[in-house]
Amino acid sequence: MKNHINIASVQMFVAKDQKENMKTMEGYLKHLYSVFPHIDMVVFPELCSMDFNLGIKENAQTSKGELVKTFSEWAKKYKLWLIPGSIYEKSGKKIYNSCPVFSPKGLLVGIYRKRYPWSPYEKTSPGQTPFVFEIPNVGKIGIMICYDIWFPEVSRDL
Repeated sequence: MKNHINIASVQMFVAKDQKENMKTMEGYLKHLYSVFPHIDMVVFPELCSMDFNLGIKENAQTSKGELVKTFSEWAKKYKLWLIPGSIYEKSGKKIYNSCPVFSPKGLLVGIYRKRYPWSPYEKTSPGQTPFVFEIPNVGKIGIMICYDIWFPEVSRDL
């Protein structure tokens, strides 16, 4: 029984163009899948899949949007846990800096909404809820996004 996890954390150049960023992300996934088949999870940077030629309102989509569908397909295709960085998520009239998490079967396990956007620069709404998911026989994993690390209550809640 496997009781550990191998994680690859990708540090990538983020272009202004979303298509270029998505191509770069999938390039990393293809490389990791072919060269490092023991990798169980891949983690990407905050907002790395966004189109920086557009504002947050134009970038924002629901949790059932095209980006989320693409990430789900990638997780299933490459058979790994995927944390594709964060996206601008629209929910009602609010926009969040949100991080979806996908299982190796492509299932959306959940979404974490950044609790402490970097004011006054980040114009997203703050999330309210910690997010922890469990990987069977491995353990529990909690999600934080960037500036959240400056606030000890986030890690305490996890």
